[in-house]
Amino acid sequence: MKHNTSSTATRTTPYEIEGRAFLPGETIGVAILLRNTEANRYGEAQVLIKTAELPSGCEGVVLFGYDSGTLYYEDPR
Repeated sequence: MKHNTSSTATRTTPYEIEGRAFLPGETIGVAILLRNTEANRYGEAQVLIKTAELPSGCEGVVLFGYDSGTLYYEDPR
């Protein structure tokens, strides 16, 4: 499944996101997707991210499987 990652609209106002089903008091990470990649035939994914692409204060990088829901977290610091 391919997912559209381009947007022609520029958002100038704050954008609020609300999620449910977290544990009370749980720390929730917020991720911004930089790009997509595709898993190989073994289900493995690799991506090269330049430090300059990471937002200031970046606390982690998450790989997210759109179809499987699989999450992989790595701390780039």
